[in-house]
Amino acid sequence: DFILPTSGFAFPDILTMRATLLISSVFTLFLASPILAQYPKSPKRGLVSVSTNNPQDEPLFVKPNNGLTWYYNYGISPTPAYINLTQSDIEFVPMLWGVSNVTGSTFLKNITTLIDKGRNISHVLSFNEPDVNFTSKGSQVSPDAAAASWILNFDPLRKMGVKVGAPCVHANETGFAWLDKFYAACKKRKSNCAADFMNIHVFGNASEIDAYLTVYKKK
Repeated sequence: DFILPTSGFAFPDILTMRATLLISSVFTLFLASPILAQYPKSPKRGLVSVSTNNPQDEPLFVKPNNGLTWYYNYGISPTPAYINLTQSDIEFVPMLWGVSNVTGSTFLKNITTLIDKGRNISHVLSFNEPDVNFTSKGSQVSPDAAAASWILNFDPLRKMGVKVGAPCVHANETGFAWLDKFYAACKKRKSNCAADFMNIHVFGNASEIDAYLTVYKKK
């Protein structure tokens, strides 16, 4: 599962809109010994933090010199294991996963509350696989509903200086068609739904990834 934020994920050297691409890979760590590799911190290294059957492993991801600088968990609240860590320790990036259980500007209000309570939220992610139905674990958001929600939540956040990520679709014809319909719906609502960085999910080998990215760069 490759998550490809592109254009301007505002971490210092991460991409500018429709310019370059960042590939953040979700991978499994195989620890052959108690000695962990040392990696310099990089804005290109992020973590998908989800519940596991091995909670004792959670601290491994925030140890010094592992290179990770940010994480998300598909939600709007920090992962419990990292609740006491500051944004400087490892940046939490909230996500509006879908719109089925979120109405109006609830996401905007939740992010504003986090900021008011002292958590310096500087980046947020929008809809996860809105082009995929619930049965296949997508958020199943129609382009029109996504446009309406975007205008209520993400346009105001951008005005506050928060960097926002475009909807994360599958790298295929269906995903690209969804994006086209989304931006068309935004224009009908008098917004361009501008994002600061782009996201995409790619499942395949290196040649397939390269082929899809070639198409995606033109979006």
